[in-house]
Amino acid sequence: MKSAPLAFLKILSCFFIFMFLGCKHTGEKNQQSTFASKRSENEEASKKHSFPIDFNIKHSRKRKVKYEIKELTSGDLQQITPAFFQTYLDNHPLKNRKNEKLNFDKYARYFFFDYVNRKDYVFFTIIYSNEDGYDAYYHFTYDLKKDQLTDVVPIAIVGGDGGYSQHETLLYSHAFTRLHVKTKEMYDEFLDHERYQNCFSRTTDVYDTKFHFEGAHTTVKEGKTRTTIDTICD
Repeated sequence: MKSAPLAFLKILSCFFIFMFLGCKHTGEKNQQSTFASKRSENEEASKKHSFPIDFNIKHSRKRKVKYEIKELTSGDLQQITPAFFQTYLDNHPLKNRKNEKLNFDKYARYFFFDYVNRKDYVFFTIIYSNEDGYDAYYHFTYDLKKDQLTDVVPIAIVGGDGGYSQHETLLYSHAFTRLHVKTKEMYDEFLDHERYQNCFSRTTDVYDTKFHFEGAHTTVKEGKTRTTIDTICD
């Protein structure tokens, strides 16, 4: 009978040992599960750093073959938040502007404009609207396979200030791989002469720019300027 308590103590000791080992094994499993969960969260977080092209497409219009841009058009478009611009669009070199980049302007507003899917690429345009009343159109080429922007090209400026105004006509090929931009700049200046009372001189410059969107890259060819000067009287 005296050996019964001793046997009971042995059984109890084994029970605690098994409990300890079981808890340790469970703890290791939980720790591994936590590490796996954190790794998964990190992977999801890293995906968020890729360019959100679907979000861009959702808030842009499908591209048309022709645009007559004579007035500011940003009023009815989806505005781009400063956080989005600074994360995904800021500081990209401009294709046809030497040593210039698309930099965030806290006094300006940005808008999604249009897009088109082209096999392994998405072409899209945003509008930069500054406080002086001008809208600048920037064309982007996005590589779907590499998940990166390859080209940023300013294609048009629309607006006016005082006696100056600029209008644009955008003509895309039906495949949307080529763009012909016709630019008209007009500058009005009143004539200070008795013979031309209530008259002003209008200088009009017309020039062409052609863009070829060759896969990931864009080529630009600027045409010659045609200038006319007219006298306009009330």
